[in-house]
Amino acid sequence: MNLNDNVSSFDLAQQSVNFVILCPSNLPYGCFVNNISLKKESRSTRFSIRFEILSKNRVVRVKQFYYDWGIPIVYADTNLISPGKSFEIDGIVGFIGIDYKGNQAACYARWFTNVELSVLKGRFGEDELISIIKSLTPLDSLIIEKWGEKSYTTTSYTARYGIPKWQEDEISRVIWYKIISTSTKEFHRKAFLSLHLSLKNSSWTQSDLIKINLV
Repeated sequence: MNLNDNVSSFDLAQQSVNFVILCPSNLPYGCFVNNISLKKESRSTRFSIRFEILSKNRVVRVKQFYYDWGIPIVYADTNLISPGKSFEIDGIVGFIGIDYKGNQAACYARWFTNVELSVLKGRFGEDELISIIKSLTPLDSLIIEKWGEKSYTTTSYTARYGIPKWQEDEISRVIWYKIISTSTKEFHRKAFLSLHLSLKNSSWTQSDLIKINLV
């Protein structure tokens, strides 16, 4: 059973998860944060954080997680049944629409953290939802550096467990190796060789690899 643990602060939650938590720092007037909860990682579930923003008998739930089960062109549409209306914050595009539960919703992504908003009670104006997303910032810039310096093999749930989000994806189809201090050429040689050996139904041959200097 996957249980959400209540946590008292974003600082405590950040110590547990494998992504940059974006915290509300300057919410619209009358809004406040409530019910911060953390879903811990296990073989059956990914890390995620949820919290609610309340305002005048209205509730919007915010969920954040590390999108790692694919290589999409647009990250910010994970909870919407269609992309809906677009908006832009600091050069990054997000969307407002309807989610899979039929709720007014929005989605945005930054620093590989996906942010999903779902209105659970009442109604928020589109400008209010965008203002909430604009208010989301990391606890400090060092957290961005910390996770930016880690390898994908270390941070990705899908790469570590090899469990696809759906029946199959491009991440779980390969075996991921943690490279320890090696030259750039040797790194690429091992990376491509590992990719070749682990891809299912690969059509590459040994001679193909010799031609591109991978063996």
